[in-house]
Amino acid sequence: MEVSDFEDFFRATYPKLVRYAQRRVDPEQAEDLATAALQALWAKDLSASPRGGDDRPALESLAYHILRGLLRNAGRAEASFRNAVHALERQHDAGRYEPDIVDQIMSNRWPAWAQTLPATDREVLQLVVDGYKVNEIAVILDCTPAAVSMRIYRAKEKVRQLWMEEVGDEQP
Repeated sequence: MEVSDFEDFFRATYPKLVRYAQRRVDPEQAEDLATAALQALWAKDLSASPRGGDDRPALESLAYHILRGLLRNAGRAEASFRNAVHALERQHDAGRYEPDIVDQIMSNRWPAWAQTLPATDREVLQLVVDGYKVNEIAVILDCTPAAVSMRIYRAKEKVRQLWMEEVGDEQP
């Protein structure tokens, strides 16, 4: 891929990646991770494309894939940091530990009963809640729009079952 082509790709894809990353991290970190994902993509040898024609959809999917990995790494690093801080707090104040506000917010983002949903179902539902269209979700998850529609349908069915178990015969 030529430098000018990649610059065009960068300008078109960067805002999408930042928007996606902001679902999980603060805006500044989202920008850094989106940049890192595109830098990693640029570092790959993209000159020998396995397909002819326009590879932008495949490159965009690959950029999202790289970004998801960077987000997972950032999440693991944050969790590791919080665990270390909590361990120190517990050692200092044995038995009087309160979860910090980040833990409370993260645990309250989804209701307790929804925590039993598989991560893939929560992911697709969160993308819908965040306002992404089926075609955009397909690019993010690197699958077809039909597969996204099916994932959304199945996730909604699981939520409906969990909700009915939670509320019993009560109607909302």
